[in-house]
Amino acid sequence: MNPGENDTTIDAGFVIICTVVANGGPDQVICLGTSTNLTSTGGTFYQWNTGATGSNISVTPVTTTTYTVTVSDTNGCTDIDQVTVTV
Repeated sequence: MNPGENDTTIDAGFVIICTVVANGGPDQVICLGTSTNLTSTGGTFYQWNTGATGSNISVTPVTTTTYTVTVSDTNGCTDIDQVTVTV
């Protein structure tokens, strides 16, 4: 499924229309030694590739890094987005 597309799941006779659209926020540019906040939207639960959970995380990369967030909802629908922080 492409980002922004709806997915349909049939579960126990019910049709679940997935509308989760992950948005990890805009790419960012920071100076070495500084931190930045990443804010994701689009669902109920958020899992970052750093191991952090929640829609908002603070990162302090020492090199340019791409962060991935998996966004899901209470129906188990998921979507993924990435945000790059350039140092």
